[in-house]
Amino acid sequence: MSDLFEQLTRLILQDNAIFFVGNQFTAVSGQHSYLYQIADYLAAHLPNADPDRNLPLIAQQYEGSAGRTALIQALKDALAELPDQSTPIYQLLADSIAPHTKIITTRFDQALETVLNQAGKSYVSIISDDEVSFLDESRVTLIKIRGDITRADSLIITESDIDAFFERLPAINDVVRALFATKTLIFLGYDLDNTTFKQLFRQVTRKLTVFRRPAYAIVPAPLPPHLADYWKQQSVEVHVEPIATFLQTLAGFVHETGAQPAPASTNPLAAFAQPPRPTQPYKNLDSFSRADSAIFAGRRGEIARLVNRILAHPITVLYGESGNGKTSLLQAGIVPQLAQKQSLLLLTTPISEQPLSTGWLDNLLQLVKEADLPDRLTAEKELPDALQTCQTLLNGPMVLALDQFEQFFVAYSENERETAVSEMRRFLDDEQLDVRLVLVIREDFLGRIQTLEPALPGLLGIRFRLGRLDEEAARNAIEQPALPFGINWEQALVERLLYDLQVEHQVAPPQLQIVCHHLYQDALAQNTNRITLARYETLGGMGKILGDYVEEVVKAMEPEVQPVARLLLGAMVSSSQVKLRLRINDLARAAETDQETAVSILDELTQYRLVRRYETPNNLEYELAHDYLVRQIADWLGNEFWDAQRVRELLRQAVLEWENRHRLLSPSDLRMVNTQRGRVHFSDKETIVIYASSVSYDEDKEYWRSILPAKVIQSVLTALVDAPQPFVRARAVGPLAEFVDEATAHKLADLAAQDEAASVREAAAQAIRPANHQPAIDRLIAAAAKPETAVTAEAALVIIRDRETAVADRLPPSLRQKVQRQVWQRRWQRHKQTCYTAAWRGSAGGFLGFGIGMGLIFADAGRLDLKTLYEFAPGILPAVLLGSIILAGTFSRLATAGGGFMQACLCYLFDGWVKSWSWLISSATTGIILGPMFMIVVWYSATEDARHYVFGWLAGFIIGTVITVAATAPLPGKRPFRAVLTIAIGILAFLVVNLSGLSLHNTEITLLIIAGFTTGIGFFWTFNQSSGRFHT
Repeated sequence: MSDLFEQLTRLILQDNAIFFVGNQFTAVSGQHSYLYQIADYLAAHLPNADPDRNLPLIAQQYEGSAGRTALIQALKDALAELPDQSTPIYQLLADSIAPHTKIITTRFDQALETVLNQAGKSYVSIISDDEVSFLDESRVTLIKIRGDITRADSLIITESDIDAFFERLPAINDVVRALFATKTLIFLGYDLDNTTFKQLFRQVTRKLTVFRRPAYAIVPAPLPPHLADYWKQQSVEVHVEPIATFLQTLAGFVHETGAQPAPASTNPLAAFAQPPRPTQPYKNLDSFSRADSAIFAGRRGEIARLVNRILAHPITVLYGESGNGKTSLLQAGIVPQLAQKQSLLLLTTPISEQPLSTGWLDNLLQLVKEADLPDRLTAEKELPDALQTCQTLLNGPMVLALDQFEQFFVAYSENERETAVSEMRRFLDDEQLDVRLVLVIREDFLGRIQTLEPALPGLLGIRFRLGRLDEEAARNAIEQPALPFGINWEQALVERLLYDLQVEHQVAPPQLQIVCHHLYQDALAQNTNRITLARYETLGGMGKILGDYVEEVVKAMEPEVQPVARLLLGAMVSSSQVKLRLRINDLARAAETDQETAVSILDELTQYRLVRRYETPNNLEYELAHDYLVRQIADWLGNEFWDAQRVRELLRQAVLEWENRHRLLSPSDLRMVNTQRGRVHFSDKETIVIYASSVSYDEDKEYWRSILPAKVIQSVLTALVDAPQPFVRARAVGPLAEFVDEATAHKLADLAAQDEAASVREAAAQAIRPANHQPAIDRLIAAAAKPETAVTAEAALVIIRDRETAVADRLPPSLRQKVQRQVWQRRWQRHKQTCYTAAWRGSAGGFLGFGIGMGLIFADAGRLDLKTLYEFAPGILPAVLLGSIILAGTFSRLATAGGGFMQACLCYLFDGWVKSWSWLISSATTGIILGPMFMIVVWYSATEDARHYVFGWLAGFIIGTVITVAATAPLPGKRPFRAVLTIAIGILAFLVVNLSGLSLHNTEITLLIIAGFTTGIGFFWTFNQSSGRFHT
């Protein structure tokens, strides 16, 4: 039994135990609790009161019947009629507590206050949320969670009041939950079978970790077995003893132990709980650190509330405007308070390519050295093991804080975000770890956290907003830090500063720190211990001090360095006005300088508290010391810089996405990057992403290709042909085909035969060159023999054979024939319109050219020649001429249409010798079809000799063939020369036919020359549609 009292005494004196005092805290045996007596009093005034005298229910009925005001008055009247509650048991309680003990009570009378006053105990009473900040670790704290009868608005008395308690008083809720989580509880005066008490206990302990300290309930009689089991499951040890006896023994132990010399502090974190005073009272733009708690003023209430909220909940989101001091609050406010409770806060920031656990572990190892904790902690290589060892040593929870959580969305890739969330979830779910998680984020990024709720349920449920300083807090932040340094502020100046610094009745901490630091430094220079309004005005006031600080720092540098310094500062600000933490190579590139120069300038800016320097094992990084610098820097630099900055930010993220999942820039982003060519210096990794995107969208790809080595280009293209988007694969195979090696050939063949997208298969087939990719041809031939790839492999070979004649010789005979047929079909589908056009053009050329010449001959060959018609019937001469031309043109157009169609088909559909001799075949075709035309001439001359028909066909064949040969033969010479040659051959052909006696016997020489001239023109126009060359 003495072991229990020794243990509780030690906990009480170490402020690790709290008393939870209930409504049955009385020494009068058999007497009902005062709540029952009050309920009985109220029930006497109700017609249908609850017979069990349940006070919350009866109070609810009374309020519904008579109203809230009447209820409060009735409670006061009931208390006045009760016997004096200040029995000796209260004095025993007062004797059992230490000067810093916390007492939580559900009583709303004044009995506890009375006994504390009688015992001379200094205490603070906390009844509302606003009073939480008054919690004083050096005094007794009385927390009345049901309110106080002297403050009617504070009472939690009805069932509705109890249900809404935690929503109505969140700060007190946090205090109680934090105490439940970190202290040993001693329950006095509670009916452990009471439903209201059980509900309260469940509400307070909900979601508290398994590491909650043990609790003790002091009851006068043994509990029924089922009730004893219930409280055992709740980690409450029931001690059966009259409360008075228990307290009398406990008070003796506390008195005897407390009279002994106080042992030295056993808190391993004492160095963090109360660090020595820093050398200066104000921080300028530097964040407050753990060593600055003595000068961190103006945030007392926020510190008290936030500490309780952190300890009371698994996850807390601390948010506020940039510059409100979230990091400073954690470092200089929360860390010391947690250290007093033997709890350690680890702080890290989301950094690309660094796991969260690495940052937290590094911070833990640093703190271990600073606090002189056991060396075994430094041997831990994994964060969970280190946390478990540390929490066992400290006997307190570990707090994992993630500062600048907006960088989670800015600096992390999608994969890194998923990994970070998994890490956080793992730490919270690990039953071996007693951890709390704090996310610190700018208010304008708060909405993005909602996307993490599925993985971290209730993430936004527990939030803590840190606002700017109100007037009283700002006053404290101005005056209190200077007092230990012997400096005082003139009150008129304090009032003026509060007026000058206020915006909407609030003060921004960065502005306050800059001004106070400046004025303090001026006071030192003036060798005075008083800072006055007159001096403030002499210095130009707030606007001058704030506006000149950054400019003065930069202007103090060498003139040639100042533009580079401005660019370096600008590079650490994103286009969305968020400060960035960047590697030195990125900063040097943005400022267009070398790394050595950039480091020198940045280190100088670091000394002036404008920049923070971070050294990692693999790199050197910098960031702005404070978000408040962003606005001044933004004003320095023009739109061109910020356009370039947007591209730099875009590419930093794009590089991560490319390296992780080969994700490309969007077309609009690529166009934006191209506008910055020559203005932004791109790294090799950035150029790779840009080139990959330019190939995919077919924009400026040759420019970016010229910058990269061939080996890198090939690796990029190899990655692109495995991209999920078909259009990317299709555009990448062409450039990839320029590399001649077996692996590339096999890749092209596989794409041509196996890719699911038809566009990719065709592009790959188009890219294969038999001279460069023979292994690809062999692989496709093998694929054509397999049923699953036969169709697509044959289609690929058709595309290749269509373009490359030589590939036909490498195909097996059966496959060669099948491929050749499909090539003809493919070419016909591609060129049939051209062949039809050639036939139409031939038809027009023959009708006009041959029709005019032969029409004149037809007209002259009749029974009346043209001369006779002109003399005797001039009126019908035009009709005769037109009819003859139409008749001759109608028959001759068939010849030239057939020849033109044949020439086009042979040139477009065939290759090899057929294509080479297409001019001769088309010429013979024209002659063969033109022969019947001259047979008509024979018939028209009314001859009866059958041989003349044969001679006539032969004459037409000669004229058609010879003139077509002249028009189509691949003779040297330019187009005009060949046209003249065709006309000359045409005239000669008509003369030869006449002189040989084959046909046109009696035709005048003039008409023969005209016929040869017009026919030559028509034929040349028919068979020379463009350059005279045809391509399949």
